[in-house]
Amino acid sequence: MNNQVNLVSQKQKVRHQQGFASLLFVLLIGLSLVIIVLGVFITLRGLQDSAITSHAQTQAEEKSTIGVKALSNFLYSKTDAQISSITSGTITDKNGTLTGTANSTVATYAKSATCPTGAVTQYCFDVTATSGGASATIRTVYQKASTLSSTTLTGSVFAGGLVVGGSADFTGDSNNPITILVKGGVVTDTSGKNVNSTLTSGGINVGTYTATDFITADDLKAYSNYQFTASGATCNKLNLYSGTTKVSTTTSISCSSFSGISYSSGSWTIDPSKTLPVGVLWFDTNVVINLAAGSTLVNTIISKGSITVNSPNSGTIDNYAPYFYYSTTNTDHLTLVCGTKAAANIPTQYCNSDGSFNTSSVASFPGNIANILFLTNNQLSLDAANKAVLNYYGNIIASYGAGGTGNASGKFTGTGTINIIGNLVIAGTADTTTMQGNITIDLSRSTASSSSVIPSYTYANGLRFMKYM
Repeated sequence: MNNQVNLVSQKQKVRHQQGFASLLFVLLIGLSLVIIVLGVFITLRGLQDSAITSHAQTQAEEKSTIGVKALSNFLYSKTDAQISSITSGTITDKNGTLTGTANSTVATYAKSATCPTGAVTQYCFDVTATSGGASATIRTVYQKASTLSSTTLTGSVFAGGLVVGGSADFTGDSNNPITILVKGGVVTDTSGKNVNSTLTSGGINVGTYTATDFITADDLKAYSNYQFTASGATCNKLNLYSGTTKVSTTTSISCSSFSGISYSSGSWTIDPSKTLPVGVLWFDTNVVINLAAGSTLVNTIISKGSITVNSPNSGTIDNYAPYFYYSTTNTDHLTLVCGTKAAANIPTQYCNSDGSFNTSSVASFPGNIANILFLTNNQLSLDAANKAVLNYYGNIIASYGAGGTGNASGKFTGTGTINIIGNLVIAGTADTTTMQGNITIDLSRSTASSSSVIPSYTYANGLRFMKYM
């Protein structure tokens, strides 16, 4: 009997153990399912974070690309001087179409200090945009592309400032006031007093000059008619008709071909009372022009160095840019501007092969060179001695300017009278232009549709390449 009881007890124990094992098995399966579910959840969460990060990075890259496009449009027509002054800035979405908020920042840009250097001017900017914690930076390299064309001057420029002393004065157009652009927007007398109001009464408004690139002597060398170079041994002629054919290639000539031009001690001297060639004269260094009573200068004079004009003690002396002289009623106005066909010295820039003037040419390049009287890369000095009256008809340009105390970019002195009928551009920013003595700058013709057109560069700063940093 006891044995049977024990057997039943053992069977009951076995059944209890089997039930506990089943429970453990069920718990293990449940735990496994929980782990699997948690693993799937964690994986999905990771994928979601990755997708969000990827989306944010994509958004940042999209915004930086849009920023590059906006910056390219902004830089497209800027000059060297303007781009050189740009260091950093923001690109905003004014319409709110990209970010949904008007005037919000799309990207920022900063000029890179590691831009490649070479013969061609390049500018490097890093454009950076952010989105959801992600950031994207694109390095952009812009290269200046420029073509020679035209610009219209509507007044004079004094980039380094203007000081007026003595009886120096400006004449404008009271019906259509002319604007002169001056550093800081203020013209002063020799004591430092603001004299803007006195100019306004004469039909002149004073504006503030902003950095602008002007044409230089180097730019126009290939478009001259006679090139006087080196030490005066061998010079060149070009851009002259041969019959009815325009010849742009250079031909060597003797620098002593013209009695009115000579070279000595590093400087070229021009004597308008002697024989000068017709057309555009280009010089590689300083030029001194000694005016003489009874003589008339009819040329465009271009110099890589300075231009100094000296006058006799008395007399009225006229000096003309070619188009300005063509516009006169003088009987020799065509001969002095276009020459004669038989002499084979007719300039191709603004004359026809038969010696007539191509009037329409002055509205475009290179014909508009005929509107320039003097162009220098350096200092311009005009002096009117004693009772001399000097008349300058044409646009006068000092593209860079140089000097120091008493040697300003533009220097106009004398006890005589200087009349400038045209525009006076002193673009050198290092020094103040000083006007002393009986000097009158007549700007009343500076807005003429033809005579105020001069050569200039049209800038197109194109995106050369870009890469993600």
